[in-house]
Amino acid sequence: MKIKEIIEVLKLMPQDKKVKFVWDGAPHSEIECIYISNSGDIIAAPLDEEVSDYEDRPIGAPPFNSQECWSFRDFFCPGSKAEKDEDE
Repeated sequence: MKIKEIIEVLKLMPQDKKVKFVWDGAPHSEIECIYISNSGDIIAAPLDEEVSDYEDRPIGAPPFNSQECWSFRDFFCPGSKAEKDEDE
């Protein structure tokens, strides 16, 4: 889907609900951050996952040679649960 298509669908849904994604046949994880990757793709992810390939990391994340596996919790994700927890 394109971003504009996702926005149109989300406008029709309750605005106070959590957004999850299906993995391995069931909705296991909540989407906690959305970012633009080095490859230019828009990525939605939970904060407890790791990304190993540089092109899948957010723009500005450490290069592959400085960290073999990169964690979302190590990087600022606007609107993330980690950011909200710090504000409280």
